Amino acid sequence: METRVETVSRMLSRIDIGVRTSQAGIVGWLTGPRFDPIHVEVPRDALVRIETASGTVHVDGLHGEQHYNAASGSIKLTDAAGPITIDHISGDVKVRATGPVDLIARTVSGDINASA
Repeated sequence: METRVETVSRMLSRIDIGVRTSQAGIVGWLTGPRFDPIHVEVPRDALVRIETASGTVHVDGLHGEQHYNAASGSIKLTDAAGPITIDHISGDVKVRATGPVDLIARTVSGDINASA
Protein backbone atom coordinates (compact mmCIF):
# COMPACT_ATOMS: atom_id res chain seq x y z
CA MET A 1 0.00 0.00 0.00
CA GLU A 2 1.17 3.51 -0.77
CA THR A 3 0.00 6.90 0.50
CA ARG A 4 -0.03 9.71 -2.07
CA VAL A 5 -0.73 13.37 -1.36
CA GLU A 6 -0.96 15.96 -4.12
CA THR A 7 -1.64 19.65 -3.65
CA VAL A 8 -4.77 20.66 -5.46
CA SER A 9 -4.37 24.41 -5.03
CA ARG A 10 -1.46 26.84 -4.88
CA MET A 11 -3.39 28.53 -2.03
CA LEU A 12 -2.75 25.53 0.22
CA SER A 13 -0.20 26.73 2.76
CA ARG A 14 0.48 23.64 4.84
CA ILE A 15 0.19 19.87 4.65
CA ASP A 16 0.63 17.82 7.83
CA ILE A 17 0.92 14.07 7.42
CA GLY A 18 0.93 11.81 10.46
CA VAL A 19 1.49 8.10 10.10
CA ARG A 20 0.39 5.62 12.73
CA THR A 21 0.86 1.91 12.59
CA SER A 22 0.23 -1.03 14.85
CA GLN A 23 2.10 -4.27 15.18
CA ALA A 24 -0.06 -7.13 13.98
CA GLY A 25 0.22 -10.29 16.06
CA ILE A 26 3.41 -12.31 16.46
CA VAL A 27 4.75 -11.29 13.03
CA GLY A 28 4.51 -7.58 13.89
CA TRP A 29 6.12 -8.23 17.25
CA LEU A 30 9.07 -10.03 15.62
CA THR A 31 9.60 -7.73 12.65
CA GLY A 32 8.48 -4.41 14.13
CA PRO A 33 6.05 -1.96 12.59
CA ARG A 34 5.93 -1.52 8.83
CA PHE A 35 5.43 1.87 7.21
CA ASP A 36 4.34 2.30 3.63
CA PRO A 37 5.93 4.99 1.42
CA ILE A 38 4.42 8.46 1.44
CA HIS A 39 4.61 10.48 -1.79
CA VAL A 40 3.88 14.21 -1.69
CA GLU A 41 3.89 16.52 -4.70
CA VAL A 42 4.29 20.25 -4.10
CA PRO A 43 5.23 23.25 -6.25
CA ARG A 44 8.97 23.37 -7.02
CA ASP A 45 9.52 26.56 -5.01
CA ALA A 46 7.47 25.50 -1.97
CA LEU A 47 8.84 25.88 1.55
CA VAL A 48 9.28 22.30 2.76
CA ARG A 49 9.87 21.00 6.28
CA ILE A 50 10.28 17.23 6.76
CA GLU A 51 10.78 15.56 10.13
CA THR A 52 11.09 11.81 10.63
CA ALA A 53 12.19 9.52 13.43
CA SER A 54 13.28 6.70 11.15
CA GLY A 55 13.11 6.16 7.43
CA THR A 56 14.53 7.17 4.10
CA VAL A 57 13.79 10.64 2.74
CA HIS A 58 14.18 11.13 -1.01
CA VAL A 59 13.33 14.54 -2.48
CA ASP A 60 13.66 15.49 -6.14
CA GLY A 61 13.40 18.86 -7.83
CA LEU A 62 12.77 21.31 -4.99
CA HIS A 63 14.22 24.81 -5.30
CA GLY A 64 12.52 26.63 -2.41
CA GLU A 65 13.53 26.81 1.25
CA GLN A 66 13.97 23.31 2.69
CA HIS A 67 14.43 21.97 6.24
CA TYR A 68 15.08 18.31 7.06
CA ASN A 69 15.33 16.79 10.54
CA ALA A 70 15.82 13.04 10.96
CA ALA A 71 16.94 10.68 13.69
CA SER A 72 17.90 7.72 11.49
CA GLY A 73 17.76 6.65 7.88
CA SER A 74 19.19 8.34 4.82
CA ILE A 75 18.42 11.70 3.25
CA LYS A 76 18.88 12.08 -0.50
CA LEU A 77 18.15 15.31 -2.37
CA THR A 78 18.44 15.43 -6.17
CA ASP A 79 17.98 18.38 -8.54
CA ALA A 80 18.13 20.62 -5.45
CA ALA A 81 18.54 24.38 -5.15
CA GLY A 82 17.80 27.15 -2.65
CA PRO A 83 18.45 27.41 1.08
CA ILE A 84 18.69 23.90 2.59
CA THR A 85 19.16 22.96 6.26
CA ILE A 86 19.70 19.33 7.28
CA ASP A 87 20.00 18.09 10.88
CA HIS A 88 20.56 14.35 11.04
CA ILE A 89 21.59 12.04 13.86
CA SER A 90 22.38 8.68 12.26
CA GLY A 91 22.56 8.07 8.54
CA ASP A 92 24.03 9.34 5.32
CA VAL A 93 23.14 12.61 3.59
CA LYS A 94 23.53 13.08 -0.16
CA VAL A 95 22.75 16.36 -1.92
CA ARG A 96 23.03 16.88 -5.69
CA ALA A 97 22.46 20.55 -6.48
CA THR A 98 21.54 21.75 -9.96
CA GLY A 99 21.16 25.43 -9.08
CA PRO A 100 22.39 27.96 -6.54
CA VAL A 101 22.31 26.40 -3.07
CA ASP A 102 22.97 27.60 0.47
CA LEU A 103 23.55 24.33 2.35
CA ILE A 104 23.88 23.76 6.09
CA ALA A 105 24.18 20.04 6.86
CA ARG A 106 24.95 18.43 10.22
CA THR A 107 25.11 14.76 11.18
CA VAL A 108 26.30 12.95 14.31
CA SER A 109 26.96 9.58 12.69
CA GLY A 110 27.01 9.29 8.91
CA ASP A 111 28.57 10.76 5.81
CA ILE A 112 27.63 13.99 4.03
CA ASN A 113 28.15 14.06 0.27
CA ALA A 114 27.29 17.26 -1.60
CA SER A 115 27.88 17.99 -5.28
CA ALA A 116 26.83 20.53 -7.87
